[in-house]
Amino acid sequence: MLLLWTTVRAYLAARQRAIAAHRRWMLLSYALIFAAVTLRIELPLLISACASPDGTVRPPCGS
Repeated sequence: MLLLWTTVRAYLAARQRAIAAHRRWMLLSYALIFAAVTLRIELPLLISACASPDGTVRPPCGS
């Protein structure tokens, strides 16, 4: 929902010719998109690195 909100706000700012506000909103939208992309890439790697075959967590990743 935040991604949609920031993108709409950026669009509206651009339509109102508020370029500085548009840039700020687009930067936030960009950051939210790449946070999601990074999570999708890293999550399977972290799960495979931290999970044992029996379902317990290995010591470097938790208690």
